[in-house]
This record gives sequence, structure tokens and C-alpha cells, in this order.
Amino acid sequence: QAYSLYENAHRNPDIDSLLILSDTYGISLDKMTTRPIREDEIEVKNFQRAMNECHSDILYLTDEEIDIVMTVRDFDKDKKRLLNIFLDSQK
Repeated sequence: QAYSLYENAHRNPDIDSLLILSDTYGISLDKMTTRPIREDEIEVKNFQRAMNECHSDILYLTDEEIDIVMTVRDFDKDKKRLLNIFLDSQK
């Protein structure tokens, strides 16, 4: 959701986020803020560090973890209760 706010110009990134993105993608702040950037200009480096610094409050899930969450969402009340009992027993 945060990304779409930037995309649709409903929100602007703060300077710290811009600096991290600039470093991560190898693009100067001037280029980032004054004109559209072509895909061939982007050089991704330190991507994981940038994601952690920009979004330390966001939990990133693997595709496998997303599949598990989506499956559990479809569980009925009894299946969720049984899953909670099982997970509690694993602590």
C-alpha cells in the first residue's frame, strides 16, 4: 500500500528513504527527483539492506510463507483452533 501511495503521488518519501534508494539503485538524488528514470539506468545493489532500513517495521514473507498464510486464512474456525493447539505444543 505504501508503494502505491508514492506511485500515485499521494505521498512523498522522506529524505532518508530517498538517500537509501539512491544508494541502492545507484542513481543520484538529482536524477531521482527531477526526471523519470529509465529501467536501464537502475543498478540494484544492497537491496536487502535498503529494504531493512527503509521498512524496518514491515515483515517480508517468502512465497512459501505467503502460501501458508493464504491457506490458513481459508481455514474454518475448528481448523484454526487445531492449528493453534499444534503450534502451542511446538513451543
